[in-house]
Amino acid sequence: MIKFITTQQTYPIRQAVLRDGKPIETCVFDGDDDATTKHLGYFDGGDVVGILSIFSNQVSRHSKKKYDEDAWQLRGMAVAEAAQRKGVGKALVMFAMNYLQQFEPTIFWCNAREGAVKFYERLGFYIVSDAFHVPGIGPHYVMMRELVKSL
Repeated sequence: MIKFITTQQTYPIRQAVLRDGKPIETCVFDGDDDATTKHLGYFDGGDVVGILSIFSNQVSRHSKKKYDEDAWQLRGMAVAEAAQRKGVGKALVMFAMNYLQQFEPTIFWCNAREGAVKFYERLGFYIVSDAFHVPGIGPHYVMMRELVKSL
């Protein structure tokens, strides 16, 4: 089951999966508590095993092209190791895209770690940047996909 969660509920999985060995403070993202930001949690029983955050945010400066359209950024997606490769990440992304339809955005984008590129490609995202390095984390690509209005 996927539900909206608080910023604080994202921290344990952000830390374990995205910031392993780093202090909890590194799990706080700019914009986490903005009025438009939403955090999603995938629950297995009573436990959150996957998270994803969506931010109203223009496409990254790393993109090869400048986009003026309204855009939403997928950020901080993480799935607990025991729940990986079971469709949790895909379910979170699909839920987020369905939720965003009400705002009629045109672009959904993310800074994808090099190892996640194939996952996002399977969900219709494509690379729009050269590789760039995020200090302390590693190589990333800006990936995006257009969102189609629901009928």
